[in-house]
Amino acid sequence: MAFELSECNGHLAVSGEMNIYSAETMKNALLPAVRNRGGDAVLNLAAATEIDTAGLQVILMLRRLARACGGRFVLIEPSPSVSEVLEICGLSSAIERSSEATAGTYT
Repeated sequence: MAFELSECNGHLAVSGEMNIYSAETMKNALLPAVRNRGGDAVLNLAAATEIDTAGLQVILMLRRLARACGGRFVLIEPSPSVSEVLEICGLSSAIERSSEATAGTYT
């Protein structure tokens, strides 16, 4: 598997590659995890090493799910790769970002 999903301080943490090769598996792991958290999608992406448009689509899908469920969507400390793709695609201001210290935890 090119990516790994874990929990970090009560948040979902994705490490590794967020690309076309891992997008389907990542989507199948993340969507139920967000639903189980009442729609909250707080993702720590500090260890995401690579992202392409397929990985970005998964992020946008999670954002849409969180909003539809009345939850929140926050990216915690996105890696330089993630930040660069968000910037290139004009999504830097459209997606809330936070540091680990200010993001809070799930209750």
